[in-house]
Amino acid sequence: MYHHIDVIIPGELYLGDINWRDDVHLHPRIGGIVDVSNTTFDEDDEDGDNDDGDDRFEFLTLSIHDRPDNLIRQFFDPTHAFIDRMKAAEKATLVHCYAGISRSSSIVCSYLMKKHAYSLCYALNKLQSCRNVVYPNAGFVRQLMDYEEFLQVTKVVPRKRTFQHMDYVNFCINRVKRRNDCIDEVSLRGFLSSLSIEEIRSHCI
Repeated sequence: MYHHIDVIIPGELYLGDINWRDDVHLHPRIGGIVDVSNTTFDEDDEDGDNDDGDDRFEFLTLSIHDRPDNLIRQFFDPTHAFIDRMKAAEKATLVHCYAGISRSSSIVCSYLMKKHAYSLCYALNKLQSCRNVVYPNAGFVRQLMDYEEFLQVTKVVPRKRTFQHMDYVNFCINRVKRRNDCIDEVSLRGFLSSLSIEEIRSHCI
C-alpha cells in the first residue's frame, strides 16, 4: 500500500511526498517539516505546502531540482541541525520532496549516516525497506559516496568499508525485484556490473 508518509525512525524521522498532509494526522509527533519539493519547479501546490500560517508545524524550505548536477550536499548540515532541534523539542521531522524518491531520500540518508553512523549501503537499504520507491539520482548518490568518505576521514563516524559500485548494483536490483519478482537476477547483475552508476540508474527506472 502506498503512503504519503513513511516511518524511518519512529518518533524521530519520516520521509514522504508532496501530499504529506493527507497522512500527517497518523503521525502526531511530527512537528518539523523539511520541504525539498521546489514546487515552483514541479507544479503549483494547490494546498499551499509551504508555511501557510499553520502553526502546528515549523518549516525548513530547501530549493533544489532533482537533477544529477545539482549540489544537494550543501543542504545536509542545515537539515541535520533542524532535525536535531526538533528532537530537542521532543518533536519528529518529516522530510519530503515532490515524490519522496530522490531529493528527500538523499537528505534523510545523509542524516542516518552522520547522526546514526550508518554506512551508505545500510542507509540506502533501510530507506528502501521503509519506502520502496526510494531511488536517489546518480549525482546525489555520488555526493553521498563523497560524504561517506568525508565522515570517515574526519572520524565523525567509524571507518568502515565504503560504498562500492556493486553495492549500487545490488541496491538497484533489489528495487527492480520489489516491482517484478520474475527477473533473471544473475543476468541482470552481470549486465549492470558493466555500467556506470548513471547508466545503471537509467536502466532501472
